[in-house]
This record gives sequence, C-alpha cells and structure tokens, in this order.
Amino acid sequence: MGENCKKYGVPLYGASFVPHNALKSSGTDAKKEDEDSGNRPNYVIFAGGGGEGRSGIPNSLVISLFDSASNSLSDQPVEKLETGDDLPYRMAVHPGGEGVVCLLPKSCSPDGKYLVSVGSGPGRVWDISSSIAKASLSKENDEVFGFCKFSLNGESDPFLYVTAMRDRGGSIVKWNTTTWKRRSSKHVVWGPISAFNVSYDEKLLSMLNIVNWLMWR
Repeated sequence: MGENCKKYGVPLYGASFVPHNALKSSGTDAKKEDEDSGNRPNYVIFAGGGGEGRSGIPNSLVISLFDSASNSLSDQPVEKLETGDDLPYRMAVHPGGEGVVCLLPKSCSPDGKYLVSVGSGPGRVWDISSSIAKASLSKENDEVFGFCKFSLNGESDPFLYVTAMRDRGGSIVKWNTTTWKRRSSKHVVWGPISAFNVSYDEKLLSMLNIVNWLMWR
C-alpha cells in the first residue's frame, strides 16, 4: 500500500504531529544549520494498545519520525512509552509543545466501571470489564446526543449528564445510573452546544456554544 503505511504492533486510536518547538536541539552546528534552513525533523505521536486484560498487546504512546521527502514513516518507533493497563484511546498534543493529554477508559466515570457512547442514535452504556452494552439511553423527540459526563451527587451513586440537541436548541438531560432512566431535562440554550463539562467539586455545570459561555448549579 506504499511506504507511508507502517505498523507498530498496536491498534492505533489517535495521532498528531509533534510541534517543532517541543523538540530540543542537540546543540551541534550542523543541527542548528538544518533548523535555520527549515529542514527540521518531523515527528508523529500515536496512541493505542490492546486495552485491559491479557491480550499481550501493550498500551502505549509511540513516536515515529516522518520523512517528508519520501512521504514515509520510520520502520521502528524512535520512542515508546507504555501506559500499563490504561488504554490511551483519545489524544491531543498541546500546540505550544507543553505536553500530551490522553483520555483513558478509567477516566470516563468516577469508579471506572462504565463508558458511555453518544451520537445520532440512542446512547449506550458499556461495561468496561466485559465490553458488553449494559443499558440504552433512549431519545425523545428526535434528539441528538452530543456530550456526556458522570458526576457524583454527594452520595453513593453518580448522575450522568448528557447534552441533547433538538429543533429548539440544546438541553441537558440528567440520568439515574442505577435504573438508567431520565431524572430531568432542562433546555439551556438556543443553538448547538460545542462544549460541556462538570466542575471538579461536582457542584457546577458549564456549557459553551458559538456565542455564549454558561454556568449553573
């Protein structure tokens, strides 16, 4: 399929170029001349792995050298960082070269038991240990689910908050995580919701759309 296709022994879920300002020069004159002339090396970082269990496939971040002249990646990684039982299945590189942020399945709920997938169809609640769908989050009135976030209510069971888009705008739907039934729904904005989160103390919800930033208790 061409020289630009490589395999590094793990299923890959994320990729990004490494910013040039994150690279440290070796200090040699030849290296400095290459950098000054624009011939800087290009590196790509990949995230992936086999997940939890005994698949034998390590979870890791892999850095490869990309040669723009030949449009090819290096045959072997130039660096590899294993992440143990944590699968980095989403990744973002800071544009200033400050670091890499990875999303891990264990970070998707407070106790690491469930993963929620949402979209145009009904939402699904997945048991992480068995990879089996545990519940379905039904839609109402042609809703489209966008973002979701678990949050503890100060007691034993967390709530699940899901953003839902309808013809009249965006709403926040609150779900019981024992019965997986809706507890409430609140219309919060006209237009699409572009970001959503819950505060670390789990007392505030925040939402962003193309014109407004909102926060409420």
